[in-house]
Amino acid sequence: MARELAVGIAGLGTIGGALARLIASGGIPGQRLAAVGVRSPGKVASVLESPPADLVVTDLAGLAAHCDVVVECAPARVFEDSAGPAVEAGRILVPASVGALLGCMHLVDRAAETGARIIIPTGALIGLDAVRAAAEGVIESVTIQTRKPPGGLEGAPHLVRNAISVAGLTEAKLVFSGTAREGAIGFPANVNVAAALGLAGIGPDRTMLQVWADPAVTRNTHTITVESDSARFTMTIENIPTEQNPRTGRITAQSMVAALRRLTAPLVAGSLRCLPGRNAAHYSPGSGRITCETPCSPPDPNCSVPSEWSRVPTGSRPRRGWRSWRRGATPSMRRWPPVSPCRWSSRT
Repeated sequence: MARELAVGIAGLGTIGGALARLIASGGIPGQRLAAVGVRSPGKVASVLESPPADLVVTDLAGLAAHCDVVVECAPARVFEDSAGPAVEAGRILVPASVGALLGCMHLVDRAAETGARIIIPTGALIGLDAVRAAAEGVIESVTIQTRKPPGGLEGAPHLVRNAISVAGLTEAKLVFSGTAREGAIGFPANVNVAAALGLAGIGPDRTMLQVWADPAVTRNTHTITVESDSARFTMTIENIPTEQNPRTGRITAQSMVAALRRLTAPLVAGSLRCLPGRNAAHYSPGSGRITCETPCSPPDPNCSVPSEWSRVPTGSRPRRGWRSWRRGATPSMRRWPPVSPCRWSSRT
């Protein structure tokens, strides 16, 4: 039986608190709550009625020393406090603040050197698998339109900086139109979905975003439209806001749970191909190759690395980028294997 993964939670807010309670209660088989990172240690008692006896309470930077997996659920402004040490220590990093990752893409390159994995959950979004599949061909355009109740957008930096008021609206108001990267800066607590979409598809600078303050909606609504050489599709999701924080949909925490559950589940539906702690797999940053200690022919469904991955030569393709390299991609857009929306999560 594989050993349990030690999980650390950075931040015990709406998302982090829900995850901590679930993992502490044994709600995710094969995982245990090993540590929490908080500014105020007294908050642990208010979130966890019966914390594990061996639970380590530390600051954000201290999580990586006690965990295999660091789940980042803190405010975006302190993203690197937990993400940086996790990458340096070669841990699995599961960030909720995906928009903050766009400003820290050096962590992706560093992950390739330390063996860390950055797994981006789908969050409040829908259809990332379809977007990533389309990105294996040619995507012409990706747009996302976000509509939220005005109260869920109040205080966003973009609104404050441009003196945009959403109080007392009687009809929908377009408050932002631009790239996903720009949107992540202007709405750090609202549009992590756009950042995840950009990383899954054609990049945050080509993914276009509209943000509407709409008094007619009661749910956080996201509509994605993709035009590619393989398919044209439009998907809409209407998320119920959490009572504690209307900026966050209920499904966001559930998405984090689903991403964690896939790390140790014996059966995974979707694009995650590799489970940590099952069989031995090794990634070499120097050669850009992934090898399995016991390649299977025909492939064994229980093997952690499909045998063809160990045989794919890097050839003339860029180092570390041979499987998901995009035409015209820059080094910061190398998403495989260091960063992937739930694609390959085994840690060396």
